[in-house]
Order: sequence, then structure tokens, then C-alpha cells
Amino acid sequence: MQYKNKKGQVRLKEEYRIARSYREENVQYLNYPLEKETWEFVFKQNSANKTDNEFLGTLQYYYDIAMHKKWVKPKQQENKWVTSGIRVLGNRLKSIDDKGSLMKEGYMPEEFKEYYCHYKNYTTKLSVKQNKNN
Repeated sequence: MQYKNKKGQVRLKEEYRIARSYREENVQYLNYPLEKETWEFVFKQNSANKTDNEFLGTLQYYYDIAMHKKWVKPKQQENKWVTSGIRVLGNRLKSIDDKGSLMKEGYMPEEFKEYYCHYKNYTTKLSVKQNKNN
């Protein structure tokens, strides 16, 4: 993205996004104060809405401290051989694969098993072919 500065010069604007760090140590850093919290102020509330608001406020406070926000620069994908068509096929394969777990337990008919195997082979061959072309 480009923009002009005060002098009228064209500059490239770096695009950043906000992300949180969910490393194991941050999760432990979140769990520790939550375990030490007495929560009496939550239980002493008169209504369910106030109780919920107190709990969520406390949780959000500790969450913001432990899982701090930071600005990150999105990584540019160097290999752009994955087209939108391949993404659609991959998403469809994932949805079929969810049903495929039932297939392993013997709940699916043979026609579906054949369809699943054929579709999986087709998407694999297509992605390999597309990768070789680019």
C-alpha cells in the first residue's frame, strides 16, 4: 500500500496486524493469578448479570496481561502455487475427512468409501501437478 507524506513523496506503508502470543509459558502465566484469585467478589453479586460481568472483567484483565498484544508484520507467501480452486478442494476434503473418521469405524457405506478415496487421490494429484507448474 502506498501513501504520500507531508512533502508529497510516495512512501510504502508497512502493513501490520495485532496478534497475541499463546505460548505455554504465557498460558501458565495466565493460570497462576487465576488460581490465586479468591473470587469472593464474584460470588457476592446480587444478580447473574453482575456476577458474569465481574468474572469476565477479571478474566479479561489477567488475559490482557498474560497474552499481551503485539504488532506483527504478516509474512508474505513466497510460493503462490496454491490457487483458490485448490483451497476449495482442500476445504471440501477436510469436511469429507470429518465424515471419514466415521468411515473408519464402519458407519459409512462402501460407495462413500470409494468416493472419498477417489476424491483424496484427485486433490493430491492436482496439488502436486500445480506445484510442479509453478
